[in-house]
Amino acid sequence: MPRCIQLKKRAAISGKFFKLTNEIKMKIGVLFPIAIIVAAIVFITWFIVGGYATSPS
Repeated sequence: MPRCIQLKKRAAISGKFFKLTNEIKMKIGVLFPIAIIVAAIVFITWFIVGGYATSPS
C-alpha cells in the first residue's frame, strides 16, 4: 500500500478518535453537574423527610 494512502487512513482514524473522545468529554461535562444536582436534591429530601431538619422536642 502506498505511503500516502496509509497516512490518509491514519489521519481519518485519528480524526474519528478525536471526535469520539471529544463527544465523551462533552457528555461528561453535561452529565456530571446534573448528577451532582440530583444527588443534592436526594440528600436534602432525605434530611427533611428523616426529621433531621426539625427542632428537637
